[in-house]
Amino acid sequence: MRMPPQVYLFLLGSLVFYAGGEYVSKLYSLNQNCRLFMLAVFMYAVNSALWLPALSAGKSLTIVSTIWNLSYMMTAPFIGLVLFREGITGLQGLGLVLGFVAMILMSL
Repeated sequence: MRMPPQVYLFLLGSLVFYAGGEYVSKLYSLNQNCRLFMLAVFMYAVNSALWLPALSAGKSLTIVSTIWNLSYMMTAPFIGLVLFREGITGLQGLGLVLGFVAMILMSL
């Protein structure tokens, strides 16, 4: 089942707000600031609000949620590894690669 283009637009918008929420959440974990907390909650709320039209346009919970979850699975480690210089093991890296392959297969 091919997904309509608007599914990917809503998912991309959702992903942008999720990434922002993850980044701000990490900053909050390092420096408990009320403004960072509120900004993270706002970003996660917008992220969730964009999920609903993506699901409505895609019509398939199985496919849309798999793309959504795997995209997020790739985003959080990217933020941790690149922006915050956190580390992962080789086995965890392999898991990320396999997850990315699964996301591609589910979107075909």
